[in-house]
Amino acid sequence: ALTAAFPNNPVLMDGTNGFGAWGNRLAMEAAGIVAGAPDPTGGEILRDANGEPTGAVRNRGVALFRSAVPPLSDERLQRRLVNGLQLMADAGYTGVHHAGVDSRLMTAYEALAERGELSLRVSAMISGRDKPLMQEWLTRGPQRLGEDNKLLVHSVKGYYDGSLGARGAKLLEEYSDREGHIGVSGEEYGFFTEEISAMLQAGFQINIHAIGDGGNREVLHFLRDNFALNPAMQKNRHRIEHAQVVHPDDFALYDELDVIASVQPPFVAEDKVWTEDRIGHARSAGAYAWRSFRRNNTPLAFGSDLMGYDWNLFYGLHSAITRQSTDSQPPGGWFPEEKLTTEESIRGYTSGAAYAAFLEEETGTLEVGKWADITLVDIDPFETVAREPAALLNGRVLMTLVGGQRVFDATR
Repeated sequence: ALTAAFPNNPVLMDGTNGFGAWGNRLAMEAAGIVAGAPDPTGGEILRDANGEPTGAVRNRGVALFRSAVPPLSDERLQRRLVNGLQLMADAGYTGVHHAGVDSRLMTAYEALAERGELSLRVSAMISGRDKPLMQEWLTRGPQRLGEDNKLLVHSVKGYYDGSLGARGAKLLEEYSDREGHIGVSGEEYGFFTEEISAMLQAGFQINIHAIGDGGNREVLHFLRDNFALNPAMQKNRHRIEHAQVVHPDDFALYDELDVIASVQPPFVAEDKVWTEDRIGHARSAGAYAWRSFRRNNTPLAFGSDLMGYDWNLFYGLHSAITRQSTDSQPPGGWFPEEKLTTEESIRGYTSGAAYAAFLEEETGTLEVGKWADITLVDIDPFETVAREPAALLNGRVLMTLVGGQRVFDATR
């Protein structure tokens, strides 16, 4: 269909969460996705009944297409970041955690920070797949950059397994809807153990993408083994990004290792419709299990995983508090025993996110002496939830201030 619509230029349709892509014939040729091409390590080329590539890829197969896309100019890349940060400011965010910043993105961020053009605070996680960049920052060490210290570089984003939807998440037992398959993980998926361990031992916070219960367990063991080499490194607030499916035996290990669960409330609103297809009902009890994390003293930091999910903060709060989609389904919430309170949910986006970025002494709560990072909204979430939780979805951001400066004002 893409080839028929666009016969004369390569076209790539990127999946919203980055674990799938679809290209036309010219894009396939540019990426080397042709008859006889092998599946990449940690990825899959989808094929028709005759074994011919269809143009669709999953997991690390996406990298084949992306490597063929011409890079943006420095100017366009910087403009994209500026526009993206403004979009976040419009949505009420005073800061972002950018997961997986490669060499070009880091250069762009540093240029913007030097010129004072970052509207929001940016915690830039060094891409764990960019070995030269990791080597550079091993020498530089964790830093805050720019006159206003809006650019923070103190962490590394590791990629341990794929997504649950694309059946790339590493499971302890096979997928319920794909016999014999347990996902992909580790070095075959682009997790460079030696380099990431070196960054950890050098004092960087390590934030590792882990979706499946197998992936979560293996990442926890990776961290535990590194802490054994240098116990002081355990206090660097290492994070597991998503922590989507966790075996009941492993919640306590999060607490024991002082690991933050960096989770995304919109997942439960949208993924619940197919999660039980992938892992069955019993294992789903450990999916998006935020109350279980709280019972085990695990700090929570909330986000959206944009662009894959809606970053509207009222949508995120609604998801965490009700465990329902926007049509209030299912009644009572999906695995309602894992619901969070209104206060816990707000803290996930504020003080929890600040703590995860080492900023709790400077922002995340409204206190004398802290930065005036403030989001003004038109509803009281506490009163709204007590009256009608679904009404949260009607909330609007009126103003966003960063360091006391207005970066968004709906009245203008």
